[in-house]
Amino acid sequence: MGPFTSYYLNIYDQHSEKPWFLSWNWACFFTSFLGAEILWLLYRRMYFFAFFISFLGRGIYEFLTFKIMFWCQSLGGHALAKSIGWVFRLGFTFGFTVLANALYFYFLNKKIDLNVEKKGTDPFTPIIFFMIHVYIVFALLPGFIEKNPQIIGFLRNSLGGSF
Repeated sequence: MGPFTSYYLNIYDQHSEKPWFLSWNWACFFTSFLGAEILWLLYRRMYFFAFFISFLGRGIYEFLTFKIMFWCQSLGGHALAKSIGWVFRLGFTFGFTVLANALYFYFLNKKIDLNVEKKGTDPFTPIIFFMIHVYIVFALLPGFIEKNPQIIGFLRNSLGGSF
């Protein structure tokens, strides 16, 4: 479990009889609040869950948020659209935060059942993932926008002129 083994064992002792439970995880909250819950999952070696949440879960979340914000803006309420977007984001953040420890214990129990002996955390994968993300945003995206200027108009229309 890494450097916070006693923290996780204490939570596990309190909730060992229930497969899913609610508990608070500050590290997960801060990464999720910043929209980087994948970094926490990668750090905890939960690669499948990181992949699942980053592509399927995040894709559904972004699609629903975009649709609702687009609908609100069509009614003329940019502030309403932003508020609803924040409510969705906070709901996802708090939901993910209170279920993170249960997800982690589910993951650990599956690894124990399979007799996998990986120990500790993985600090390098989140760093590599973050560096790739920064490279895409700051190196590749500007070139893509330069080659496709119609995207700026689309973003202006979809974000209500704030872009």
